[in-house]
Amino acid sequence: EVERHVTLFQGVNLIIGLMIGSGIFASPGPVLQYSGSIGASLMIWLLAGLLALTGALCYAELGTMIPASGGEHPYLALAYGKLISFLFSWTAILVQKPGSLSIICVVFADYFCRLMYNDKEVSDYMSKFVAVICLIVLTIINCLSSKLSRWIQNIFTMLKLVALVIIGILGFGVLITGPMTDNFNDIFKGSSKNPGSYALALYSALWAYDGWNNLNLVTGELKNPKRNLPKALKIGCFSVITSYIIANVAYYAVLSAEVAKSSKTIVSDFGRTLFGPFVGHLLILTVILSTFGAANASMYTGSRLIQVTASQGQLPKTFSKISSRFETPVNGTILQTFFSIFYVITGSYNTLVNLYSTSTWIFYGLCVLGLLILRFTQPHMDRPYRVWFTTPLIFVSVVIFLVFFSFMDATVESVLGILFVITGIPVYIMMEK
Repeated sequence: EVERHVTLFQGVNLIIGLMIGSGIFASPGPVLQYSGSIGASLMIWLLAGLLALTGALCYAELGTMIPASGGEHPYLALAYGKLISFLFSWTAILVQKPGSLSIICVVFADYFCRLMYNDKEVSDYMSKFVAVICLIVLTIINCLSSKLSRWIQNIFTMLKLVALVIIGILGFGVLITGPMTDNFNDIFKGSSKNPGSYALALYSALWAYDGWNNLNLVTGELKNPKRNLPKALKIGCFSVITSYIIANVAYYAVLSAEVAKSSKTIVSDFGRTLFGPFVGHLLILTVILSTFGAANASMYTGSRLIQVTASQGQLPKTFSKISSRFETPVNGTILQTFFSIFYVITGSYNTLVNLYSTSTWIFYGLCVLGLLILRFTQPHMDRPYRVWFTTPLIFVSVVIFLVFFSFMDATVESVLGILFVITGIPVYIMMEK
């Protein structure tokens, strides 16, 4: 048995580190655009954070009940059988992992182009070119050395926290001296009446909280998990929720609603408006480095998922190979990069988030629904931690709302997301023969 050495404080720090990613630097504009008003957008950020918390608590029960590696795969296998668990792995390799990697690289490219070209208009082709170059560089790093990849991750992880702290401090300063805009005079003016728009706003905000589904990784090494796990989850999630809302309030205190809606590089606009180009460039550089680190982490974990899945016979054997020279899953890394480049070339930030979210949240919902199913089919399994019965019900209900109403405003991405899942069925049938 693994020694339990992670304290409550360390668990909270791990949770915060897993959740905070590139989304807070790119999603505020789309959230405001979809929701229609400052007040509605702030409510979306709060609701998305609470949904992430309820999901994390449900996953904590699953993780302590089924202490196996492989993320959602073993949960789905026990609740539904081999087909659904295979479809999860299929979708994770085809959409989720390369999709999330491509989204992060798109954010990296937007900020990189803003730094290089200042206020000049940059074509989508140039941004996509930079994102593809970022993917190629990361592929070379991850193929040549696992140690170098982990070193980059350790160095760059803290930068995203530094950027958020700076934004929060500056935002507080602006609020104390008086906001530079009139955004807070009538905060719900212009709120959308379209439920489909709110579903897409939630998708954009939830992308910024993505990582909550990995929080149960801490359970095996957490001291007194029955007491500390829910505490760590709640403290960690509420810390992230608070920091995200503070960041958004800071943006809205400095930038007009129209600028915030249309901005792809909101951190840059925030810094430039407040202190001029120099501070804007410093904040851009921080975001560039932190997103590069996040993309590196995404590529690292995604390539390992491909390698493990292939070693289990669910992908061609060639993707299970580890390079004898570099000790890295070269073939798996290249496959993931191929999919990611395809998504970068064919999509935008918003379309990629919507595509990723549809296919991903279907399985989040199935996992939490599986928790309820296992309460009845496996009542005698040891559950060191249990959530209230209403918690998974609320989560599943919101997921149904998200998936159903997203079809109204993002029909193409939603249909494609489901089609990607369905295409795994004939593959599964052929592999079982």
